Amino acid sequence: MALIKCPECQSDVSDQAFSCPKCGHPLKNASLNDPQSNTKPVRRSSAIKWVLIGILVIAVLSIFASYQKFNPKSRSYLPSMYSKSEHTSYIVQGSIIAKALQYRYYQFTTRPDSERNRVSGRFQASGGTGNDIKVYLMGENDFTNYKNGHPANTCFETGQLTVSEINAILLPGMHTYYLVFDNSFSSITDKEVNAEIKLLSTY
Repeated sequence: MALIKCPECQSDVSDQAFSCPKCGHPLKNASLNDPQSNTKPVRRSSAIKWVLIGILVIAVLSIFASYQKFNPKSRSYLPSMYSKSEHTSYIVQGSIIAKALQYRYYQFTTRPDSERNRVSGRFQASGGTGNDIKVYLMGENDFTNYKNGHPANTCFETGQLTVSEINAILLPGMHTYYLVFDNSFSSITDKEVNAEIKLLSTY
């Protein structure tokens, strides 16, 4: 331990002292030997570090949220924000005539982005002794077979009926279908059919 002069009162003071015992003047080495003076910069540096980390995290989350909002491919991960709804379009509505020995058809195509498709409605026929009609719902390939007299698979079909309801589930995505009112079994009488049949698609 060495003695130094107090710069204020010129008294001899230990070089380990933080202040002059006579006049109380702080000595130059006090900040170097004071434990508290060494810890304050560390605490301040640590606080700044966590603030910067917090800002970085918020920035990353904001960029990710913006990406999810404007990128259509990411919407599948946010079903609550981008909920789909059911849309209705009419295939046939009102009165139609199916001539004897002929059939009448209505073509429609589902949307490529549709997730669920169904045909729903009701029809009632009049004319002739039976007041009847045959109704088919089929895809494009099967309709080609049907009109050429070959066996065809159907999504919905009736026998000779006067009245019936239709409720048929179709494939998702884009497909072409045909709704057919068949009066080919009647050799003389045309048939009048009152129908209200619609396509309901979820997209």
